[in-house]
Amino acid sequence: MMSSIVTKLPGVTSMIGWKPPMEGRVKLNMDRACKDGHTAGCSGAIRDSNGRWCGGFAKHVGSCSVFVAEMWGVLEKLKYARMLGLQVIELNIDTLVVVHVIQTCIIRSSIGFSMVKRIRRLLKIDWEMHIFHGLIIRLQHQSTISTLVTLLVFSAPIESWTLSLWH
Repeated sequence: MMSSIVTKLPGVTSMIGWKPPMEGRVKLNMDRACKDGHTAGCSGAIRDSNGRWCGGFAKHVGSCSVFVAEMWGVLEKLKYARMLGLQVIELNIDTLVVVHVIQTCIIRSSIGFSMVKRIRRLLKIDWEMHIFHGLIIRLQHQSTISTLVTLLVFSAPIESWTLSLWH
């Protein structure tokens, strides 16, 4: 497994718009939403180096914190990428704390620890994974993800659901 992490701190590096992955890779972007700590969900999109849509998902995760919703998003996008058989992936995570927890496995929450272990198991699978941290400017590509998670989390009945979309 090859893994790399690039940290882009606010005020140091700015990313304007969606940046495609390198040729031969796909990029996994996601968003999460949490309303008053009662209802949360995550969604993600996978695009290739030409910006073409390869697939997407949305998942209701129930009552949790924004941090846990972000962790669910990472876990779900890894599971989804594996299901699609993707091999060379750029995984974008917009919360530096989540990147740090995944790297170090240092976390005090039992729920979070269980999720980190599951994420780390997926990262050890025989695929090439490049993990990036960076704030996403919500333009055309990211707004699709944001709209999907917001509509499904806050408009759908509160029950367990998962939605997968592909080309």
